[in-house]
Amino acid sequence: MRWWLGMVLLWSGMALFGYDFSRCGERIALSSEKVGDSYGLAIDEKRLLHYSKTPPKGYKILKSDPYVGLYLLEAKKPKVPLELRDITPETMEDILGAGTPEGFMEGNITQRMSGWLAYARFSQKSPPNSIISSICYQIYGLGVGGNEFIESSYIKRFLEQKRVQYGDLLIRFEKNRREPVVALIDPFIEENPFRLGDRVLSLEGRAIGSRSELENQIYGLAPGREVRVSVMREGEVVSFETRVYPRIGGMLLPDHLLERVGLRFSQDWSLQAAHKMQGRGLENLQAGDQILRVNGIDMPQGEEGLRLLSRFASEEMSWLIRRGEFEFFIKVNKKPKNAED
Repeated sequence: MRWWLGMVLLWSGMALFGYDFSRCGERIALSSEKVGDSYGLAIDEKRLLHYSKTPPKGYKILKSDPYVGLYLLEAKKPKVPLELRDITPETMEDILGAGTPEGFMEGNITQRMSGWLAYARFSQKSPPNSIISSICYQIYGLGVGGNEFIESSYIKRFLEQKRVQYGDLLIRFEKNRREPVVALIDPFIEENPFRLGDRVLSLEGRAIGSRSELENQIYGLAPGREVRVSVMREGEVVSFETRVYPRIGGMLLPDHLLERVGLRFSQDWSLQAAHKMQGRGLENLQAGDQILRVNGIDMPQGEEGLRLLSRFASEEMSWLIRRGEFEFFIKVNKKPKNAED
C-alpha cells in the first residue's frame, strides 16, 4: 500500500467520529504546493489544480482556461492527491469545512453555481485555492475569494476537456437589462441574422428567462454547430439558424469583439494591433490608423463606436481613416464583383 493511502485512511477514520476540521490543514498540506502567495492542489501525484485571474509564474502550465481562471500545473514534488466529489442534495444539508493548510472554517454551502462566473457560495470565507471539504481529502469546490467557490463539476469539465473552448454567437447584450436584448453585433459576420434591439426568446427550443441564463447557455455551445434562435423583433417573433463561433475574450479576459478578424482598437478607435486580417478591405489598414467616420457618421468613442458598426453589420461600409497627416476612405465588407444584387 502506498504511504499516502495510509495517510488518507487515517484522516478518514478521524472524520467518522464527527465534524472535526481542526487537523484538515495538516492533511491538505500533504496535497498542496505554494504557488505565488496561494496554493496548487494535487489532483494526482504529479499535477496541481490552481485558480488565478492571471497565469501563474514559476510553474509549467499543462492546461489553462484563462476565461474562468483555472490552471493545471506540473507539481515540483510528488503529492497526496485529493478526491473530487459531486455536490448532492445531501451535501447541501451537510456541515463542511473551507480552508487551506493554514486552517479550516466550519460552515455549509448556501448557493449552487448557475454559470461559469456565477459562483457557488459558502457560509464562511473561502480564500483563493481553499477547498470546500467534508473529510479533509474530499473536495467539493475550489475557493476563488470572499465566500465564493467553483464547484467540482466545473473543475471536472476543465480537466476532461482536450481543448478548452466556449461558444459565441458574436453578439453582446444590453448590460443594464435583465432581458437579453442585442446591443452589439460583430460587423464582419458573413450572414448576420441578428438585428440591434432583438430580444432573444429561445435557444434550441429552450425559453430564455434572463440575460445571464442565455450567456451561460451560449458559453456551453460547441463551436462549429448550427443552433436555432427565436427573437422578438419589432413586435413579431422571428426564428432562424445561426452558427456558433469559438469565443475570443470575455469572462475574465478583456472582451475584444473584433479580435476574431485580427483587429484591436483603442477608445478613440485608433488601431492598436492588426494581425491575421481576413480581407473585406481590412487588409488596407495599418497599426496607428484611426477611424473618423463610418458611412458619413462621426465615429463615437469606445463601445458606442462598436454600436455604430453594429448598425451596418454584414453591409458594405465606407470608413474615413486618418493615417498621420493623411485622410482617406476605404471600403469595408465590400461585396465581390460577381455577387448578386
